[in-house]
Amino acid sequence: MKKPLRILLIRHGESEGNVNPQAYLKKGDQHIELTPKGIMQAAQMGHFLARHLQAVDEKKWPLFYVSGYKRPQQTLGHALKSFNYGTENVLFKGKPQIYTDSRLAEHFFGAINFLNHAPLSKAETAIANFLLKASEAVFKNDRLTAKALYGESYLDKITHVKGFIDGSLQRDINEGHDTIVLVAHGRVITAFLAAWFHVPFNQIKEKINNPDNCDVIEVAGEPQNWKATKIYDGPSGKAVDQKLLQDIEPISKSVLDIASPSYNK
Repeated sequence: MKKPLRILLIRHGESEGNVNPQAYLKKGDQHIELTPKGIMQAAQMGHFLARHLQAVDEKKWPLFYVSGYKRPQQTLGHALKSFNYGTENVLFKGKPQIYTDSRLAEHFFGAINFLNHAPLSKAETAIANFLLKASEAVFKNDRLTAKALYGESYLDKITHVKGFIDGSLQRDINEGHDTIVLVAHGRVITAFLAAWFHVPFNQIKEKINNPDNCDVIEVAGEPQNWKATKIYDGPSGKAVDQKLLQDIEPISKSVLDIASPSYNK
């Protein structure tokens, strides 16, 4: 009997940028590292992940995908140590397959961090405040499609992740990989859920919350019967069973009637 597909979505542990946004200016987003607390979170999550894979009767290494940024890679590295990887007591024999993909990069917020945290002169501060005010006004009414100054929109990120799903991920599923672990960023995970579950445009921001550091979300099932469940809470270090995306209202005739009262005329 064919095993059901299981995709585990994991956000990186607490990072330097989570505790001090100025780190993004000093180091650059892709070089931001885990804090000591983030390292501990990753190790604890790794212990949970190893137990969970045993509980679902996994016999071999899952396929891993990880963002090219440093903090998700550190998260995966510390998690794998909890599998006793590199020792005689390793949970799975052989070496895990680990890939990266440029489409799993963090959402790029452009100049926002610079405008908020860079040391500026009085004249520059006035310009920065105007740009921030303008950005806030645009985002208020167009939260999915608006782009930060020199950055990308949430819709851009969803499009990138959808390309990853339809391309590399689908190829791996077709080749027989039935358990896939993706370690990335919160916005990548929410974009994945939005694309995988075909969440209507007007419900994405309200129905899909950004995961916490080292949260684990499991997408499992089969076509037409997928379920998303938060199975591990990173901040508390505890297993949970929280059903997600249960109240998504699909596009239907009634929805269209509300959107367009003249639909039947």
